[in-house]
Amino acid sequence: MKTHPDAILDLRGSFIPVAMLEFSKAFNDMTAGGIMEILVGDQETENNLFKVLRAYPHELVNVQESDSLYRVRLRKGRKKVVVATTDNHQK
Repeated sequence: MKTHPDAILDLRGSFIPVAMLEFSKAFNDMTAGGIMEILVGDQETENNLFKVLRAYPHELVNVQESDSLYRVRLRKGRKKVVVATTDNHQK
């Protein structure tokens, strides 16, 4: 299975709300199975990224941390389809 990124999103220097919006748009535009590498420059942005990721099907491929650079590599998952059913059978 491939691990090289299909897209790289550099969020270093972005304000957290803007960075999360940029991530959401870019990740939504990717196809399932695609890999995105996200670059952030501080721990707070990385923490917020992982909070936002709860809303998206994904697999964490790799995280690398150095002095002032965090690289987060994700594989986009497929959306879960929920089928609503009703039981119209009455006895």
